[in-house]
Amino acid sequence: MEEIERIEESGVDPTLELIESLAVAMHSGALIDPRVTPEFRFEGRAA
Repeated sequence: MEEIERIEESGVDPTLELIESLAVAMHSGALIDPRVTPEFRFEGRAA
């Protein structure tokens, strides 16, 4: 989880690959939309 802490503290700019890996690990999807801030968010999957 050290990587997540670094992202949260703005110590690392997450790559698309990292975002995808985090989404998979959290059993969710990642919505990436550069028109809004923040540019991405994790969404739970429908059960």
